Amino acid sequence: MKIQGHIPGVTGKTEHSARGKQKGTSKVPFTSILDQATAKGLDTKGGIGPTPPSPPDQVPRLLPAQESALDAGEHALEVLGHLSGMLGARGLTRGEAGTLSRTINEQVEQLGIIRNELDKSDPLRDTIDQIRVLGLVESIKLDRGDYSN
Repeated sequence: MKIQGHIPGVTGKTEHSARGKQKGTSKVPFTSILDQATAKGLDTKGGIGPTPPSPPDQVPRLLPAQESALDAGEHALEVLGHLSGMLGARGLTRGEAGTLSRTINEQVEQLGIIRNELDKSDPLRDTIDQIRVLGLVESIKLDRGDYSN
């Protein structure tokens, strides 16, 4: 049912409804815009592509605290991956769930200590926080018996 005519002042047309009927309204032809974009994006081989990587001496090195955080984060994710593998193959016994929960909790605590050593503006802090939350959630599920046979 159309509302046009049933409500005073409603015509069924908007200020933008004529927009689709317009053609060639740009003052600059599309081909010239495309040519400009192509010229700016050319690499040394003549193809369009990303900027080549910077030489190793221009890439900032990771600080020791960042390296430690990355290592600990990767290790914690490996433990969580191990949990996933165990769940995919078979369920867990109550003892296995408890052991895994303690291991994950230790990883979460270690990540918290390492996170606090990072600079407050370091974006790696957020990544470590996300890994810690994931670990805590899985630990709670293990303690609750969600994965036990």
